[in-house]
Amino acid sequence: MKVTSHSFAPGSFLRERYTCRGENRNPAFDIYDFPPETLTLALIMVDLDSPYEPAHWLLWNMDTGTPKIFEDNIPSEASQGTNSFGDVGYTGPCPTDTVIHRYEFRFFALKDELNIGENYEKHQLETEIENSKIDMTSVIVKYDGGH
Repeated sequence: MKVTSHSFAPGSFLRERYTCRGENRNPAFDIYDFPPETLTLALIMVDLDSPYEPAHWLLWNMDTGTPKIFEDNIPSEASQGTNSFGDVGYTGPCPTDTVIHRYEFRFFALKDELNIGENYEKHQLETEIENSKIDMTSVIVKYDGGH
């Protein structure tokens, strides 16, 4: 399973447009080379350098027929959950300290469609994913908060 982004290069710094100090737009991704038995795709974005790895984005039930996420848009069939900031959908990086933070976009190939609602949070989605996961990959980017 592989993922590329037109929004950033792996390991690079995230542009401000994808953060709370910019336009807070979700980045774009292409997902490919997932196992043929994959029914749906899921995504969890976390801050690796904050306590308890807060979730900035929870997305699931992406169709394998159109495995793309466009900038500031999600696939029409996909569902989004409640992130660690109490919002449904994407909340870009917004660290309050001056330390460089790493953000991991975790992509999952699933054998099932997940029948869950937007009130689901990170730990609940992780449990559902574990019961259906076929494959996984991730992309890490950095952000320094502009300090």
